[in-house]
Amino acid sequence: MTSSDQSTPEGYSGWSYYLLQVIFKIILYLPWIWMGLFALFVLGTAVQVGHLPTYGNPDPKDAGFVSILYMPVMIIMLIVLGFSPIGIGLALVKVLREWPPFIKKSEAILYLVGIAIFFLFTRSDVAGLITWLGD
Repeated sequence: MTSSDQSTPEGYSGWSYYLLQVIFKIILYLPWIWMGLFALFVLGTAVQVGHLPTYGNPDPKDAGFVSILYMPVMIIMLIVLGFSPIGIGLALVKVLREWPPFIKKSEAILYLVGIAIFFLFTRSDVAGLITWLGD
């Protein structure tokens, strides 16, 4: 390792520590990536039709050029939902116990804020956009 690299904590090999960092960073940013893609999808559709999309108007799969975002938005939403128990658990343990070493406390807090916004948005169905997406 060079002097600029972080030292690997005891019990981790260099590659496994790096792999865990990469996996958690992907889990960390997925709620934020989903919110950004969903916002682009909704805004693009709204510009095309002249109003916020509603259930069946237009169908998300037939929303013109921006409909290419439909599948990535749906797939990322399912991945966020699937990995949320792991992500929430690791982030809470990091905030409360300073473990695991491959996560920074600021990253854990960022993830918790992002997943909270994700769940609030999807559960409250602001302006019927999640209903429209599931159409």
